[in-house]
Amino acid sequence: MTEPAAPPPAEFEGARPSRFGRQSALGLLVGLLLVAFAAYTAFWFYVRDQAETIVARAIEDQREAGYDLTWSAMSWGGFPGRVTVSFNDPAVAAPGDYGGWRWAGEGLQLALWPFDFQTVYIDLIGDQRFAQPGRRSAAMDGETMAASITYDQRGAITALSVTAREVSAHADGARVADIPVLRARVRRDEDADTYRLTANMERPRFAGISDEDAPERVVARGALSSADAFMLYRGVDPRALAAWSEASGRLVVEEACFVWPSTDETGAADAIAVAATAAEESCFSTPGPAVSGEGDFRLDAQGRWNGQLSLSAREPRAAFERLGGLGVLPVNTAAQAGAVAESMAGGGVLSAPVTVRNGGVYFFLIRLATLPQAY
Repeated sequence: MTEPAAPPPAEFEGARPSRFGRQSALGLLVGLLLVAFAAYTAFWFYVRDQAETIVARAIEDQREAGYDLTWSAMSWGGFPGRVTVSFNDPAVAAPGDYGGWRWAGEGLQLALWPFDFQTVYIDLIGDQRFAQPGRRSAAMDGETMAASITYDQRGAITALSVTAREVSAHADGARVADIPVLRARVRRDEDADTYRLTANMERPRFAGISDEDAPERVVARGALSSADAFMLYRGVDPRALAAWSEASGRLVVEEACFVWPSTDETGAADAIAVAATAAEESCFSTPGPAVSGEGDFRLDAQGRWNGQLSLSAREPRAAFERLGGLGVLPVNTAAQAGAVAESMAGGGVLSAPVTVRNGGVYFFLIRLATLPQAY
């Protein structure tokens, strides 16, 4: 009779993989990671080569169109993240047909992610200067001056986002404004053929303007119809505005307002607390003087604005006086309009029409301002 097989030795019970097996698994993992990294590296440099070709072609196209583009140094980098191209001392001079303006800066960086060729990230570095014949020169510098632009296959902008922090603006060498935070967004709505616009400026301070007159925030929301006719990438060309006007394009202002701090200390604190999300809130969501408008505007054949604005104002006399102190309206005009608005409001919130006719802005019979011709 055959004896049963002896049980396995106790040392084999619950045995773990051998050191050789563990090393093989680790080696396989490392090998896969190295292959993936090598593939990504090859892809990243392929994208960089394509980006170099695109940038070189774009520069050549602009030069053929009459623009003068210069820089002192140009370098590519960013591996393994975004593909970047940096320009030292960049400058652009436009031909006379496009206004003859000139822009120059300390630095400019363009970037894109390897898997997204249609979104470009822009960083302005250091002092930026702008000049145009017959107009005041302008300059700005800030902690952050960044934008992202998304294009479609035609080259038209479908999305634009701008963020600026701690920006100082100058005109003819004199400081005119300090802006702690500026945010702006433009988004293309293909179905409605419109550009959606949103902008929010927090706690701006202007030279020669008292803290009392300086607004806590400035908010604007609206839409630009007939986007195909406008084609935002041609926005520096006055002919784009003319084509947009001929296509019956409309600028719809859903809300544009100035909000000042409340004279009540608690109210002022509340206003500052919500400032970070002000672009998504009503202009009257915080206490204090405020003036807001919504309307519909068009350009005529001479490039003059025409339309109707529905104006709302809380503490209307104070709001109009602050617009005068801010320089948006002439001081005497602001005082006159404020007195009329207060008598109409009866201590509440004023709601009244404002007419824009041939570029003139009228509050009843009072001419508030004249808008510059678009072209």
